[in-house]
Amino acid sequence: MTFSKSLFSLILLIFSSTMFGQVIDIFDARQLPEFTEVTVTGVLTNGAEMGIIRYMQDGTAGIAAYGPGVNGTILGDSVTVTGNLKIYNGLLEIDPIISLVNHGQAVNPIEPINIPLNQMNESTESILVTVETCLFADGGGTFTGNNSYNISSNGQTGTVYIRNGHPLVGQLIPIGAVDLTGIVSQFTFTGFGGYQLLLRGPEDISSPNPVNIISTITIADMNLNGFVVSWVTD
Repeated sequence: MTFSKSLFSLILLIFSSTMFGQVIDIFDARQLPEFTEVTVTGVLTNGAEMGIIRYMQDGTAGIAAYGPGVNGTILGDSVTVTGNLKIYNGLLEIDPIISLVNHGQAVNPIEPINIPLNQMNESTESILVTVETCLFADGGGTFTGNNSYNISSNGQTGTVYIRNGHPLVGQLIPIGAVDLTGIVSQFTFTGFGGYQLLLRGPEDISSPNPVNIISTITIADMNLNGFVVSWVTD
């Protein structure tokens, strides 16, 4: 017996809808009341560097999925997630996860969109973005875990958050202007504001400069005639 491609796709769609519930766009899921059970399909924009949370996007919006059910998934995987909507400190999540099916690496990975800092808000929550020409207030120091870092860009201000165990912990905080790529998240006890950019690793920090300082700047041999300034570049 021979099945046409369209018939096979229809059977697969019916099977998926029966097993996982009706798949809806992430944007539509975000409009539903808290605690509603939803099923969405999207592409993961992060991996284990953020612990047991994964951010996912389709062509309409992004959302977070939280819990041990995400273990084993990696950046770029296409997944179908069923679970209940929950708001945790302002962030809309799917938690708990009832089921997660990994379809493997997506053919078309998610590309970041360029936004100014002041567009980190509810409309871009859980979306992969790039913010250009950012300056760190703590430039020259080193990243530590469980800390927030103030950044500025074109007169606007924002926050980058680094969790414990993150790949950037112990790395140099950029001194000059850099372009930052990350996921817009939210953490607030009031329900308003608290948007922050979550970087995934060193590759999310890029510089337009041909030479960049990659170490802390040290001063030694101070005397009446001067001193020695040392640093390392890339």
